[in-house]
Amino acid sequence: MAQLSLTESFTPKLKKGQLVEVVMGCTGTRRVTPAELQHWHEERKRLGDWFDSAGESRLPPRFYSEDFSPGRKLTVLRAAVSVNHIWYRTGHGKYALVLCTRTGHEYYVQKRYLRGV
Repeated sequence: MAQLSLTESFTPKLKKGQLVEVVMGCTGTRRVTPAELQHWHEERKRLGDWFDSAGESRLPPRFYSEDFSPGRKLTVLRAAVSVNHIWYRTGHGKYALVLCTRTGHEYYVQKRYLRGV
């Protein structure tokens, strides 16, 4: 069986509402929901550890990521999304906003890892 290789220039044509599958293992990123943020604050209050070992305050998470294995099915919500990366602060439209059919969360995934079903 031939190994699937993805190039940087490969970008599939996606449409809103289309069912796609993950071609190669990738990571999806999503924003933290207000409920998760509230839970984080309650845990910090309960544990009482507002500071790390260096004495710096712990900041709440802003993004969560999840690894998607090949063959996982997702639904496209927006076919072209410009994502501001957490640390880069630059955006480009090589991402798609997809809905995970297992968890119900919306994730930003690079389009080159997706293929229409």
